[in-house]
Amino acid sequence: MVKIVCPTINQYDKATQDKALAEYQALPKDSALRLFIGDYKRLRDQIAVCRSRSR
Repeated sequence: MVKIVCPTINQYDKATQDKALAEYQALPKDSALRLFIGDYKRLRDQIAVCRSRSR
């Protein structure tokens, strides 16, 4: 049997999420940080799928 091991996903409270969104929206449209944040979101989405399949 193969056991799937997925990383954990950090959970953030609503206030922290709202603050992060405001800071993200304040970034210039050509900011490299926007690219990095997009990559981080894709990784979080992939981890969520991994975790849902490993149950």
